Amino acid sequence: MAIEAVLFDFSGTLFRWEALPPWGADLVGADGRASAAEQIDPAGWTPYPDVGAVLDFLAAHGIPVGVVSNLAFDPRPAFARQGWDSRVAAFALSHEVGAGKPDPRIFQAALAALGVDPGAALMVGDSAVTDGGATELGCRFALVDPLPTAERPDALIDALRAHGLAVPR
Repeated sequence: MAIEAVLFDFSGTLFRWEALPPWGADLVGADGRASAAEQIDPAGWTPYPDVGAVLDFLAAHGIPVGVVSNLAFDPRPAFARQGWDSRVAAFALSHEVGAGKPDPRIFQAALAALGVDPGAALMVGDSAVTDGGATELGCRFALVDPLPTAERPDALIDALRAHGLAVPR
């Protein structure tokens, strides 16, 4: 069956939290992670280098995109900041859906919003456990490594190519 929709995880898949303003160093905890308040700022989220090409390819081929995430805040401003807000047809966010990955209900919400059967969808994410939960419904799954953005220039392109979507490099 051909892929009719692609679902993506947000953090570690499409964007990565990498930016801290100079005054923000005090917002980093002992674990080296930024506080949740700093992470809400869309300017702090850096897209992976191939996100624009992938979203453009999918839009040009009429393949709708959904974002499925367990974030406790709205990632839509990060897409708008890049001019990609029109490229995402549906958001299934745990705090809006009332279920988080790997619960099948969050994937069902995205698929229903896109009007696509699970067998015709590909889920791309950085966790085989949480994002891979989409396979329980019958979705295909592609795993990407949540490396720093400079170290992962084309993993999304490779993931889609491995599932028959010939995204150009």
